[in-house]
Amino acid sequence: MQIDQTNRVLLATAAVLAIATLIRLGQSSQAPEAMWSTSAVTETQVRAISFKKPEGAVQLERADAGWRMNEPSSVSVEAQKVSTLLGDWSEPFGPDLKLADSVSEDDLAAYGLDEAQRTELSLVGSAGPLVELHIGKSIAGGSHYLRRPSDRGVYRGRVPGVFRLQTGEEAWRDMGLFAFDKDEVTSVQLTNSHGDFHFVRSSGAPGTWTAERPPGFRVASRSIDTMSRSLANLKAQKMLEGAEAQAARSRAGLDNARVVVRVGQGTSSKSEQVLRFGAEDDPNHTVFAQVDGRDSLFVVSMGAFRQFDKSRSELQDRTVLSFERSPAVEVRFVEGELAVVAIPDGARDWKVVLPEGAGASDAELKLAMNSLVNLQAAELQADNSAADTGPESPRIEVKSPTGTQILRIGKGPIDGKYLATVDGRSELFVLRGTVVERLLKVFRAQKP
Repeated sequence: MQIDQTNRVLLATAAVLAIATLIRLGQSSQAPEAMWSTSAVTETQVRAISFKKPEGAVQLERADAGWRMNEPSSVSVEAQKVSTLLGDWSEPFGPDLKLADSVSEDDLAAYGLDEAQRTELSLVGSAGPLVELHIGKSIAGGSHYLRRPSDRGVYRGRVPGVFRLQTGEEAWRDMGLFAFDKDEVTSVQLTNSHGDFHFVRSSGAPGTWTAERPPGFRVASRSIDTMSRSLANLKAQKMLEGAEAQAARSRAGLDNARVVVRVGQGTSSKSEQVLRFGAEDDPNHTVFAQVDGRDSLFVVSMGAFRQFDKSRSELQDRTVLSFERSPAVEVRFVEGELAVVAIPDGARDWKVVLPEGAGASDAELKLAMNSLVNLQAAELQADNSAADTGPESPRIEVKSPTGTQILRIGKGPIDGKYLATVDGRSELFVLRGTVVERLLKVFRAQKP
């Protein structure tokens, strides 16, 4: 009898424990409830951003069309950095776990939420704060301890853009030398160790440039487009002002600049800006630069300097044949009695229509024909009289809606390259041997 009573007690106790375990398991399987959340923030809503960390404080304020720093100093701010930070807050945010209902000021240090350790972040709109948050120590997995100024509780959450909250002027300052877009540049004048150049954007075709100086110079439009982009995006590694700039001028070498770039915008000469590159600051790494009319002195990378210290050959258009692939294009290869005609076939392929029934490898033909579109020379020489392009030499005729171009290929290869001429042009084109030999192999193989 006593055994039965004991068993009943044990069974009852086990049942209670099982129920308690099930309750705990059910509670642990439920997703943690977010105790609060912020609304999504749009960039246009925010009028000011401030954050304070143990190593310093930053205050940013919207000014005209951009942003300006008020603390630790008054400087222009790179707008893209602000946009990136605010983009992190473009969705609602809330913590994923509540760790404590109420923590005293004395106990906040354990979470890194006391005044000596925490980061205080505030995003302010026209009607008041949009986000106010105290951020404490980091936790494994990218989370942080969190607290709101008006809430004594402590939470855990992954704070949007927390790694972007860098202190110091250099972290936010606009280090750009110019405030224009590359498409606003209408002229570039370049004076460097290789000569004097003047390029003007063509009004007819976007991205096309012509040379006013030197006369008759065929400029590579892509090179000047790249140069315009470099100017628009040019940033300094250091910006010197006041006494610091004045002290550096004696060694900056800007009175006898190594490269001078005059950038025109629009049709008014008043919109011209002048950039000068001087002596090296850190040899082989950085050089001094200045923009006329500004007191600041800049230190830019050697790579930026080299983009403007271009030689005539680097700026020259090396395009041998220039045409767009279209149904109206016909390419004819002639060598002795052999004549081969190829035309585009569909969206990407080519086909041989002469000789009839010629056998052609589709892959090899496609590769060879596409190498003709905007064919580039490895090198240009001013005089083409050295080219051996007699009547029996191979020639390629390209007929397109813009006219006919005839490329004549000389004997070769010479040091792995072929010499060639184009009817109506005085230059001698030095072509890469691999490209020419691919063309010759494919065309010569076209037999009925």
